[in-house]
Amino acid sequence: MKQTEKTESKAFSIIQICIISISFALGLTGFLLEKVSPLWAIYYTVQLFILELDLDDINVYIEIARWTAPLATVGVVISCFEALRERLLRRRRARRNDSCSVYGESEAAAAFLKQLGRAGIKADISQLYNTKYHVVMAESDEAALDLIAGLGEGLKNKALYVRLEDIPATSFCRGSCHAFSINDYCARKLWKDYPVEKNERIALIGRGSLCNALLSRALLLNIFSPSQHVEYHVWCSDEQYRFVHFGLDEMLPDTISFHDEPWYKAFEELRRFDRVILCGSDSENFRTADIIREYLPDDDCRIFAGSSDRGTAAALLSTRDITGFGYSDELLTPEIILNEAPLERAMQLNDYYRNKYGGKPWEELSPLHRQSSLSSADFFEVLQRCSRAGMELEQLAELEHMRWCRFYYLHNWRSGDTRDDRLHIHNDLIPYCELSEEDKQKDRNNVMLALAAQF
Repeated sequence: MKQTEKTESKAFSIIQICIISISFALGLTGFLLEKVSPLWAIYYTVQLFILELDLDDINVYIEIARWTAPLATVGVVISCFEALRERLLRRRRARRNDSCSVYGESEAAAAFLKQLGRAGIKADISQLYNTKYHVVMAESDEAALDLIAGLGEGLKNKALYVRLEDIPATSFCRGSCHAFSINDYCARKLWKDYPVEKNERIALIGRGSLCNALLSRALLLNIFSPSQHVEYHVWCSDEQYRFVHFGLDEMLPDTISFHDEPWYKAFEELRRFDRVILCGSDSENFRTADIIREYLPDDDCRIFAGSSDRGTAAALLSTRDITGFGYSDELLTPEIILNEAPLERAMQLNDYYRNKYGGKPWEELSPLHRQSSLSSADFFEVLQRCSRAGMELEQLAELEHMRWCRFYYLHNWRSGDTRDDRLHIHNDLIPYCELSEEDKQKDRNNVMLALAAQF
């Protein structure tokens, strides 16, 4: 839809230019044929556009120009009024309490603007609006960083959200700026909508940032028992992800297996899985889901297929008992993109620990510690669900410590006797039972915060 709108706008501009050029050329030619000097011919031709010329004896060229030139003038006037109306409308929207400027030419930006409705403003670096939120959703990470550089200090201390799919959020930090990934939000939503609450064998089939996000989020959210054993098997995996996350072997008691052979050579093994999650392109997922369901017709193995288009997924998947996920109309919403509730909880957590143990305010935190607070806040729902199931405080504290360890292992920290942030060594990356009573109390405090009404 966004591409269609851009094409229509460009076509209208081209038509306007053509009408103006043809009208001017016809008028100029007509006056020159009437033996008018070139300068006067230009003057009279311009007069045609402002409807101030009345000639009795004119040739066919001038006659045509007399009709087309006013059309061109009307088109320009309409365009000017439309531009003025749009600017006034944007200024009016900017005064709303939920106003949001969106920068970028991506399809995701267009879809997000549609979800924002009257609160959304399509902005660019040439005209900044004093909106409550500013969201950069460019076509690539490089384009997003270029936009940030172009914005300069214009949005300093503003609530700025930047979409980055391939650059880790822990590599990007700028004051009140928050980096996010739609693939990461997709992974979070899948595991929260369909949580793992018992030992399962889970297959991930796909390559790219969505597959990586699904695995990373699974390790941080699918924690329900100190003695759990969830098996993750990944086909068509991203070799770079495996290389840069060398702490994946520390995710015990869960295990992660990467398979280099094609997934279709493991049909017999797939029979023993509880879930198969397809995270390639939409067309690949539809084709693979159909093949797997044909081979595994029973309902023991649940199949999930990623798709950005709900309508297409409903038409192709619903009859095969395959669950779609990752729909644009679910992910590209203000609730998901602005992520206010988890962000507010993370900031409250940081304030709590800063007041209790000392530390830095949110704006001065490193990207790693921001993401650590966000991960902790994101786990609150899991702790609350386990508490409702009857789990005691000490068990919940152990789950919280498991999540904390996994977060740091995912970011390539190692266990050691003495903490060294420069070398990514932490002395608390040990089993919960080996922690000091003081450190255990920190985990208990986090659990009690998660269960408190204000969170």
